[in-house]
Formats: sequence, structure tokens, C-alpha cells
Amino acid sequence: MRVAAPVRLRRVRLNDVRQFERWWQEPEGNYYDMGDRNVSLPSGYGDQIRRAILTGKTQTWFTVERPSVGAVGYVLYRNIDPQELSAEIGIRLGQDYWGKGYGTAATFLLLHHLFVEEGMRRVWLQVAEFNERALRMYRKLAFAEIATEAEDGLNWIQMEIDREGFRKILEHYRDTYFSSDNS
Repeated sequence: MRVAAPVRLRRVRLNDVRQFERWWQEPEGNYYDMGDRNVSLPSGYGDQIRRAILTGKTQTWFTVERPSVGAVGYVLYRNIDPQELSAEIGIRLGQDYWGKGYGTAATFLLLHHLFVEEGMRRVWLQVAEFNERALRMYRKLAFAEIATEAEDGLNWIQMEIDREGFRKILEHYRDTYFSSDNS
């Protein structure tokens, strides 16, 4: 478990899913994640996550936790390419926790896990072009824009960071996001 100011990442637990389901019902969160306030994840998705937890298939999901509050979001990685040593990442915070630095801290910790502990060479993501807050965060963490794709009337920006880019921000943010006993 990594501790960051102001959050830490821990493995997803069964009791986290109920909170995830609440966040999946937040229209603004769905807008920024999927480009539509009227869309939500399919019914039964929470049950799929519960089954995955019970069978040990959520090793790529982490709950973002603020010690004084509890779960504030989750981060995950997927689309892992073992030959290229690359993965796509995603993040979701409950709307009450936006704008507090939790997303930046959680994304940094996930990048640390992927580059340092998992040995990835490249991490990428897609973000809606209109999601200015997320774009600022990813740029702050040295993600570079590599392409834009139009899908269902929305523009999605693909961004990436490589191991060398992470090494540079690690030096800059190490003291900010790690307590001295975890660096």
C-alpha cells in the first residue's frame, strides 16, 4: 500500500463496490467519463465487479482512499500489452472529491506502481477534449498528447507518458506524494 498526501491506494474490496455504484450514478461524473450525463454503466456491472473481486480478478483496480474519509474514488489499469509493456489507465472520483488534488495524487501513485513495481515502459489514456480539469492534471503529470479521435460526436484525446517522463516527475513530486518511510 502506497501512502500519498492526501490519499493512498489499496486493493479493491467487496464493500467498495456499493460506493462505486453510487458514483456511477452521478450525471456529471458520467459526462466527464463517457461524454453523456444520461448514460450510466450497464445494470449488473457492480455484480460483475463483485464476482471479479471474489475470484481474484481485480488485481489491476485500486481504491483511492483518504484515511480520514474512506474511499473517494478508484483507479485502474487495463489493455495491458505484455510485449510492449504498456497499459491504459482510468480514474473515477466521487463528485464530492473533485478539485482537492486527490486525482493527481492517485494518478501519480498508480503511475509509480506501473513504472516502478510492474516495469511498464508506457502508460496511456483517453480523455474527452472538453474535460479541461483532467487535461490540466494529466499535463501536470507529464502526459503528452499523441492523437485525437472522434467517436460518437465527441473528440477523445489520447495521451501517454513513458518511463523516462515518469522518472522526471518522480524527482519533482517524490516528497509531495510519498511520506519519507515509503519512498
